[in-house]
Amino acid sequence: MKKVLVVVLIISLMILAIVSYQISNDIKVENEVLTNRLVTTEKELAELKNQVVAFENSTEVLKSEALKLQQQIDELSEHASLHTAFTELDERDLMKKDVTVKEIFEVASKQVIIDAKPTLGGTFYTTRMVLINSELMFINFEDGHVDGYQLVRVSVEGDQISFENIKHYLYE
Repeated sequence: MKKVLVVVLIISLMILAIVSYQISNDIKVENEVLTNRLVTTEKELAELKNQVVAFENSTEVLKSEALKLQQQIDELSEHASLHTAFTELDERDLMKKDVTVKEIFEVASKQVIIDAKPTLGGTFYTTRMVLINSELMFINFEDGHVDGYQLVRVSVEGDQISFENIKHYLYE
């Protein structure tokens, strides 16, 4: 009986050793698979980080370009709204009065009052001003619903620039 027990014990230990060896190998294989996945994931993460940096850089470039474009638009808008139908005589007339076209536009944008009544409680704002000559200005305006124009007389006396509304018209 002791021999049988010893044989069973030896066989059990051998089976345990074989199973332990197999489990150990399975663990090594699983460990290699997980290690490979980890390396692949780290590479993908590094690539994503590079893409994020590239995206951030391109975003900064786009922001810079957008700012430049907005400045160009602002400059073009300013030039577009400073139209004149001037002759050299008109220019000389203003020079005698010691005033520039730009000064007239700046003062007009603050002082000219649109004679028309806005709709729906809105407020009129100037969309374009054209200095026809040294004494007349044409102004386009709108309130978001209705637009129109107004003819204004320009007076320059000393360092004072004043405006007198002559006629307005609403496009309906």
